[in-house]
Amino acid sequence: MCQYEGVFDCNVGPENIDKCLPLIAAVQGSGFRFPESAEELRSICQAPEPAQVQDNICSDGLLGKARDFAPTCIDSCPQACESLELALQAYLTKGGQPAAKKVICQYESAFECPVGPENIGKCLPLIAKVKGYGFRFPESAEELRSTCQ
Repeated sequence: MCQYEGVFDCNVGPENIDKCLPLIAAVQGSGFRFPESAEELRSICQAPEPAQVQDNICSDGLLGKARDFAPTCIDSCPQACESLELALQAYLTKGGQPAAKKVICQYESAFECPVGPENIGKCLPLIAKVKGYGFRFPESAEELRSTCQ
């Protein structure tokens, strides 16, 4: 949305907001947050600090729920949070293990942190938990590489 801020600004500007409110309400009803004013749009589109983005990605969404099982794993690999979230979403909404594997292999370098020797001990509780739901996650850097060949 912020990439096209100028286009959306027209929809939430004072001259068009009344015409666009039904569309905004419908979009928000589906769970997508859409600004209701030009000021709110600008506020949303201001770039947050990288640490703020990382904290939100690591503690919100599906990964935020998964973090409860292995917080030290997630905290040790903040660079993997976005990829982990994408893999969980793919597993649950885009076709199970094949969809998750595609994401894991697309972002293979990000997944090296949780399965690396310095973090695998911290991450095994999370890996075991998701395995219980049928999500097969590599348990070592070697297994990650062989999965993605």
